[in-house]
Amino acid sequence: MITFRKLGKLGRFGNQLFQYAGTRLYAQQHNFKSAFPEWIGCKIFKTIEPYTLSEQFRSWFLPTCQLQDLEARPFFKKHLALALIEKLYQQPKDNINLYGYLQDPFSLEQLHLNQSLVKKWFIFRDDIEETFQKATKKYIPWIGTHIRRGDFVKRNKTVPLSLYRDLIKKIKGQHNLYISSDSSEIKSEMADLCPIYPENPLPSVPQFIFDFWMLFHSKILLGCGSTFSWWAAYLGNQNQYFSPPLTHLWTEGYVPRLDKIELYLQPRLGEKTSKTLFDSHYFYQSIWTVKKIQASKPLEHVDVGSQVDLVGFLTTITNVKFVDIRPLDATLDKLTNVKGNISNLPFQDNTIKSLSCLHVAEHIGLGRYGDLLDPMGTEKACRELIRVLAPGGQLYFSVPIGKEETYFNAHRVHLPETIIKYFNGLKLIEFSAVTDQGQLIYDANPELFHNAKYSCGLFHFTKPK
Repeated sequence: MITFRKLGKLGRFGNQLFQYAGTRLYAQQHNFKSAFPEWIGCKIFKTIEPYTLSEQFRSWFLPTCQLQDLEARPFFKKHLALALIEKLYQQPKDNINLYGYLQDPFSLEQLHLNQSLVKKWFIFRDDIEETFQKATKKYIPWIGTHIRRGDFVKRNKTVPLSLYRDLIKKIKGQHNLYISSDSSEIKSEMADLCPIYPENPLPSVPQFIFDFWMLFHSKILLGCGSTFSWWAAYLGNQNQYFSPPLTHLWTEGYVPRLDKIELYLQPRLGEKTSKTLFDSHYFYQSIWTVKKIQASKPLEHVDVGSQVDLVGFLTTITNVKFVDIRPLDATLDKLTNVKGNISNLPFQDNTIKSLSCLHVAEHIGLGRYGDLLDPMGTEKACRELIRVLAPGGQLYFSVPIGKEETYFNAHRVHLPETIIKYFNGLKLIEFSAVTDQGQLIYDANPELFHNAKYSCGLFHFTKPK
């Protein structure tokens, strides 16, 4: 069992969130059980529970592992070797009591990497969430501002008030302004900006929790380098967070600024390769299609659900109408976006002279994009493309080909002959393909792909006049 016996007694609320999250994350990453004493989180968050009696008894006998981000007390200096949390990840130990702040760069990185998981631990209880929402509904949207003085003044870690004022004036617009501060003087000095101060509707919930909730739900958040505002941004509005770094990360001579801080980390791993990697299906099908459309020179081309990069490239050749169940939110010359379903296209019969649908039909009827389950989904999509294609019109179509399989709920793989059968009534002009090995073969033999696992068939059809 992994625990943090001093949770709730070592630092304020922001520090406690770091200690709980860091300890639980270490335990969960190594398949260890975690348990914690009673603390404020047990009263406000949905899924956090305190020790059972047996867990509490067991916790008393667990050896303490003090982390290096906390200065050791004399007793610990004599009896304990300070530990780095990073070393514990490399050489995991079970049945220990952690003691520290868990705010070192490695711990912060773990929180970033596991943000979606950690956020699930800190969901407010329904009664608190609903009551707070009802009490503040009329103030939406608001800018949350955390201005801390108190111990920050003693440590020379304050952010000049002028920085907040200048940024608020720049971004306020129609937003209300909410200020959380431990200084009554701050509120009076900011009075000309007309801040709102809704009353905490739950006397049983501490005021600082209501302050945290207000910062958490703000549209834009201005912080001060505190753990309090950091967690409000991490759990809530991480994309509009303006603050200096956490104060313990300030270097000597640092001048505080309200910089935009991104708290959502997307690591890029595995990109140190000897060659440029690419998806051969999408790369070659785009080249194949662009050549075809460039040669035919249609006045307008309609694409149904293909890769949006290809759609953009096609606008350099002709006018393009892009149809997708999820409309493309992009503005471009010669591009018209249309919401539509390949099972029921928003066009009359025999009206489209140039049409493409690439790497789409294999998904239809599998529920992947919210569509209804239908084992005949691909065939029905093909019949709908036939319906709207004009006599003499050109259709450019691709799907995965090979030994027939359904990989629920991702895609289907079809024999080339099955696709040709689905387009009964159209004339096949060309069949080309991208092999399992990623090679493009023009005018390929369909029979060579009967045992393929995941090749890509490129079909050019026309409707007889």
